[in-house]
Amino acid sequence: MDRAKKRATYKRMRNFPEAFFDITSLESTLNNAPLFTRDMLKTAAAQVDQARKNTHPMHISGIYSDVRVKIWPTPEKDGINGVDIQWSKRALLIEQGEKAVPYLLNRCDGMACETTLPLHGETGKVLEVPALDLGYVQKIKEMEEKWETSPHWANMQKLLASTADRVQIKNIVCIALGTTERDPTRRSRHQHIVASSIARFLQAYYTNNSSASTPHLDVPVITHDPGYTAHDVHLLRTLTPPIQIVSNPHHFLAINPNTLVMCVSCPGFVAHLEIIADVLYPCKPAAILTDEIWDDMPWFAEGKVHLLDMWTPRVGLMLEGMSIVGVEEVLVEKGWEPKWPSGDEEAWGWLGSMILYARDDAVVVEDEVLIEALAEVELID
Repeated sequence: MDRAKKRATYKRMRNFPEAFFDITSLESTLNNAPLFTRDMLKTAAAQVDQARKNTHPMHISGIYSDVRVKIWPTPEKDGINGVDIQWSKRALLIEQGEKAVPYLLNRCDGMACETTLPLHGETGKVLEVPALDLGYVQKIKEMEEKWETSPHWANMQKLLASTADRVQIKNIVCIALGTTERDPTRRSRHQHIVASSIARFLQAYYTNNSSASTPHLDVPVITHDPGYTAHDVHLLRTLTPPIQIVSNPHHFLAINPNTLVMCVSCPGFVAHLEIIADVLYPCKPAAILTDEIWDDMPWFAEGKVHLLDMWTPRVGLMLEGMSIVGVEEVLVEKGWEPKWPSGDEEAWGWLGSMILYARDDAVVVEDEVLIEALAEVELID
């Protein structure tokens, strides 16, 4: 835990008392039920698709009443309209009051917002993008090789093996890892490499430790970031396994109880954890690799949350019972070196602040509702 960072954050939050909200009142309005349901996400996906095709007013159901929202998608070449979804955190809904809506549709020129890319074999419109410079592909391959021959990756595999023994991971969903094109520190490139490396390791681990006669199925990796460009589409396809970019909210819809979610330094105003907690309720993802989620801020005991808090009562419920391991604790065994081996700019230092939250399916499940939810995804008999 970075206590200095936590103290500094605590002090900054206290300087803005107007950003604190009573979360208990909203949860009472919602009857303590999930807000971001799978049905809501599917409705939002259909509205995004419609918004790309025309500029008619969109009808979005509010928390307290129905609200009509008109958007004007930005026309791009070939008639493609860029549209993204802005999800409202619970704290923001409280601030909005009677006009509160769970999401809005915004204009966006990012590649992932221009079209629904193929997901799980579905037919979608794939944009023609310029070919990558082969020199750039070679650079990311060299970066990949350095990472996978490093003692840090060797140590991280031990953590992954321990996790894979306790819960089965069938897919990886990345959130907000950033574009690899505008990446001066090379962190974004390295984060995507790590995601792909984890998928390849898990597939091999499950295959080698399975009594089945057929190899374990691939562990697909999908990702979403509104800033992705045509460059990212091509570059992420060169990784093994390739990483597939999808549009909002298809990354959330792909999350299930067998998913490893990976999100790094996601902005505090983003509702990703609240959405994950709601869409899977009463279950939870297999694991989450992310920054530490502080669950002991003093105002939580007062039933309040700050606009930038990652934790909410429902997020806390999702994390309840999950193991917590600081990645740096694993990597430091042979010495933690946040710089690139060649002395170049920092590239993988971000891992030092990551926490792996993981479910343990070896623990006896007694909650009948949870047993039913797990049975639906074939986690238990």
